[in-house]
Amino acid sequence: ERFDERDQPQQFKMKVCVVGAGVAGLQTAQVLSENDAHDVIVFDKADGPGGVWRENYDGYALQVPNELYEFAGGTSNSGMFRPQLDATFPSGPATQDYILDFIAATGLAKSKTCSLKYGEAVVNIKKGSNSMWSVSTSKGTYAFDYVVVCTGMYHLAQTPKFVSDFAAAQNNGCTLLHSSELLCAKDQVMGKKHVAVVGGGKSAVDVAVACAKAGVDTTLLMREMHWPVPRKILFLIPFQWGTYSRLGHFLLPAHWKNMHDNGDMYGKVESFMHALIAPVKWLVWRLLEVVFAWQFGLHAFKKCARVKGDAFPKARMEVDLFNGGQILTYEFRDMLLGGKSKKEDTSVGELKMVVARDCAGALKDLEGVDCVVSATGFKKSYDMFAPDVLDKLDLQSDGLWLYKNVIPTGVEGLAFVGSEVSTFNNILTQFVQAKWLSFWLSDKMNHMTRVTSDEMCEYVACDKKWKRGWMHETSHRASLTQLHMTRYHDLLLQDFLVPSQHRLPKTKAWEWLIPLTARDFAFLSDVQPAATASACAAEGEKPKAKALVSPTSTHAPPSRDASTDEIVMGA
Repeated sequence: ERFDERDQPQQFKMKVCVVGAGVAGLQTAQVLSENDAHDVIVFDKADGPGGVWRENYDGYALQVPNELYEFAGGTSNSGMFRPQLDATFPSGPATQDYILDFIAATGLAKSKTCSLKYGEAVVNIKKGSNSMWSVSTSKGTYAFDYVVVCTGMYHLAQTPKFVSDFAAAQNNGCTLLHSSELLCAKDQVMGKKHVAVVGGGKSAVDVAVACAKAGVDTTLLMREMHWPVPRKILFLIPFQWGTYSRLGHFLLPAHWKNMHDNGDMYGKVESFMHALIAPVKWLVWRLLEVVFAWQFGLHAFKKCARVKGDAFPKARMEVDLFNGGQILTYEFRDMLLGGKSKKEDTSVGELKMVVARDCAGALKDLEGVDCVVSATGFKKSYDMFAPDVLDKLDLQSDGLWLYKNVIPTGVEGLAFVGSEVSTFNNILTQFVQAKWLSFWLSDKMNHMTRVTSDEMCEYVACDKKWKRGWMHETSHRASLTQLHMTRYHDLLLQDFLVPSQHRLPKTKAWEWLIPLTARDFAFLSDVQPAATASACAAEGEKPKAKALVSPTSTHAPPSRDASTDEIVMGA
């Protein structure tokens, strides 16, 4: 059963539950609670904020420079920006400090409309009385008008069964760790003879290097090699100039919105240009493959004794980048191709790599393994939802398909920010999503064309058909936006920006070469639902794109009393 959105809801100050105090949850709480719009309570099972940045594997850090990981919101039209021209790649602890600075600057911890509850895990979410949500935590039960899930893309550690079975079958006291548990390689693998790291992502590469640098012989096992991306293309051009600009986005496979356009002239022009220069796009990607293979010595892997299997990427780069992307240094390459053996340098372990479709068999073939690190990523859990809610979410084998990666089409009063979308600038995407949601929850939309339930379902169907037509099948394909973030951000902004007051960032021809960063979206801090409605009413203007109708109840707000507003079952 799907809800209909034809009637305009009556706006009221809602009590909003935010699940997760990572970057997504904190930004959502800040946006929804500012200007006394809503009362927000943030829950996190950890003892503090930060999510994955609180602690992670040894050597964890941003794979992008400072300018590509900044808070666009927080303070009026200025964001939380680091010093200009600081091109460093911050460590994990430095990033955590930056998050704490955001909390301090925005006053979230002292806000009258936002409460941060750490060490309190959400265990059950179900519909309660008066159509409100009943949210049970490890410490009590609460009633909310709206729930926003911000648990992120990296939630529960995932270890394949063949990895755990292998570790259990060894008779040498083999240690099994997930990459997120390897907090200090030097201490945790000390005394080990041979570490096997299983995984093909950036974390697997980082962990393998860390273990080898700790003085232990290490073998990295993966099913297939993915395209590594250098920090500087041709050792000169920062990668963001090729991937974070509108020109770089234009070189990607066309977004489905360009092929299923609803009257957006920008989309029509872009769609025509995509078809016109398709051969040029193909050539550019093939040239980049040649350049990246040369920079990372991928062809040399074929002759390297430390590498077994075909260590050259099989997928086309423009497709493979949607599997996550790996922005690497040359440390891994150098340790494989030119690193010293254990006999030559006892302070560094020998690093090897095995690429095999049968990773389970390859793992069994390794000799003397007494530590296995599963760097196989994370999986999501929706167990906190009651069965009837989970059924309406319609979770599929390739993920949770949502309207604009935020709103489920079959459940009222629920949204997902940051947990069902993956881009190359997640912190910015989460801010834009949160801002979009603030308009979605507002009643200041009477001047706009409303989105019906059927239109929402059509959007989801088109997105699903497009992604399933060319992206590799994964359990999180629904969330993969990656470098298409430019178009995705545009789609969200077009829903609530007034064209006469604000244009989409960097749309002029000469600006297409310049990377899009959080600084280009700082103006959104001053864009508020009430102001937007007033501007449109005064000018008699409508945004170009169809806008939103809140999925809250179409009737008056539910009555509350002291017994239903918050019920705490335990201290």
